[in-house]
Amino acid sequence: MSSDSTQRDENDDEDVPWNDIVYYEEQQDQTIHLEGSDYVAIFIAALQTIFLPCIILMVVFGAIAIFLTLIF
Repeated sequence: MSSDSTQRDENDDEDVPWNDIVYYEEQQDQTIHLEGSDYVAIFIAALQTIFLPCIILMVVFGAIAIFLTLIF
């Protein structure tokens, strides 16, 4: 394949019917009603995001403490 055909394929906007594509704004005033399971899922995701790095740090520091205790 030549470089001319590759470049032409990447920049080929002539075949797109741009006049048929319409932009419209979505309605932003809709409220979303969450169920109980949604709140539980959000809570679990928040715990994983916040506390998982802390737990990993505690395990790593605990392993370092045990290692240093065994050495000295």
